Amino acid sequence: QDSWLRGALLAMSYIHLGELSKAEQEIKIAESMDPDKPETHITRAMLYTVQGNIRLARKELDTIASFLHTDYALASYAAAIYAKQHETGQALNAMENAMKLGNRWYSWYLDPWFDGLRSEPRFQYSLQNLKTELDGIAAELRQHDLPR
Repeated sequence: QDSWLRGALLAMSYIHLGELSKAEQEIKIAESMDPDKPETHITRAMLYTVQGNIRLARKELDTIASFLHTDYALASYAAAIYAKQHETGQALNAMENAMKLGNRWYSWYLDPWFDGLRSEPRFQYSLQNLKTELDGIAAELRQHDLPR
């Protein structure tokens, strides 16, 4: 058993599917394995967010604040959580931080949790810059006849 697999990937999948009780069950199992795993805290913050308990979601984010400044995946998830909570400024800051930390996964920002940011100029600018960077890499690979 792996707490990261259960507490992050599986629980997040259940949250996205709307199966919140299954997500809660997986989070509890993950916490029993490793109560300090930051991915479990971010997933619990996601769960609390969809349940409308913003105060507890923020408490979970505060618990792992140091990780949000050093881990691009956690910073990206925090951005999604803030976006879902309609905290535009915090969401954009977290997203820009995630990109600065190395998140080049364009598809992550297509997640519906970011829908509230789509009309924001900073969001559009960040995604356009990322797309331009990735298009440049793809062009370079084509130029050298490498797989893309």
